Amino acid sequence: MQDKFEEVFGANVGVPATNATRWNSLLHQVKGILRKGMTELNGVSREADHSELVFSQKEWEQLTELDVVLTPFKEYTDILQGDEVSTFVSICEGTLPFKKLALLSL
Repeated sequence: MQDKFEEVFGANVGVPATNATRWNSLLHQVKGILRKGMTELNGVSREADHSELVFSQKEWEQLTELDVVLTPFKEYTDILQGDEVSTFVSICEGTLPFKKLALLSL
């Protein structure tokens, strides 16, 4: 499978692995998958005889939605991982846009 993947996307170009200690690792992984493209990834999976790895349209749309949902949190989680900022103030500032959005949707 790796040979087919590198044939299509190039050597040393992978999808980031998730990491339990990095808050945004799942987002980086989702973005990495989306950058490769559904058609290309499905083609590699089929050629490598791994049809269980082929994305359905619904699965791809769910990944896209997950990207949309998690992306706004990336900036704030990056800030919260640092030692130079007050966590409480950052949380308050970071949640204001989401609270406004929730109120607008009522």
